[in-house]
Amino acid sequence: MDVKEAILKRKSIRAFLDKPVDPNIIKEILDVAKRAPSASNLQPWDVYVITGAKQKELAESYITKLVKEEQPMDADFEGIGYPLKWVNPFLRRRRINGLQLYKALGVQKSNDDAKKLNWSNNYRSFGSPVTILFGLHKSLNPGSFFDYGTFMQNINLLALEYGLGTCLQGAWGEYPKEARKVLGISEDIKIVCGMTIGYIDETNPVNQYETPREDLDEFVTFIE
Repeated sequence: MDVKEAILKRKSIRAFLDKPVDPNIIKEILDVAKRAPSASNLQPWDVYVITGAKQKELAESYITKLVKEEQPMDADFEGIGYPLKWVNPFLRRRRINGLQLYKALGVQKSNDDAKKLNWSNNYRSFGSPVTILFGLHKSLNPGSFFDYGTFMQNINLLALEYGLGTCLQGAWGEYPKEARKVLGISEDIKIVCGMTIGYIDETNPVNQYETPREDLDEFVTFIE
């Protein structure tokens, strides 16, 4: 698979097989992904690969906050999630994506309980036995997000070479105190987001839909 093919094939996977992933494969992917560029070679990534009992404990701690206690999001980075005010074309794109996703899931837009259950599946890593959290030292500023993006995309593309799928998850940044508590992460580390990685459930309808992309004319200006 060449780079172009990998980019075109990559998509967010939201249903995985309950099939173990060889830890050595994860290590190999991360070892290559670390070649991503970063400002002044800071290499700001702080990575936690979670499996087994700790993965389940982490999931239940987040689900408790979301579903049982209905606690509001308490992210380490203000404004890291969605914009405070939605405007077009971003609102339009989001609506199209949401309609596609819930249709694939068989969920009615008005069914809040079903949507909350689906959101809980984020924390269950969509059935995959591997969860990855990405942290950032408190001394670094959001400029490091640019570097992090290249690192994460490397993981996305490399996973395909090993027959794996991925889904980047901002949801893991919603209750960072739980992550630090359950995993024993230092208070010096802020949680940026997470990723699920594993073997794709090819039969699940949620993995059949693909989000559209805008034409170049919508976002590129050529200047001579």
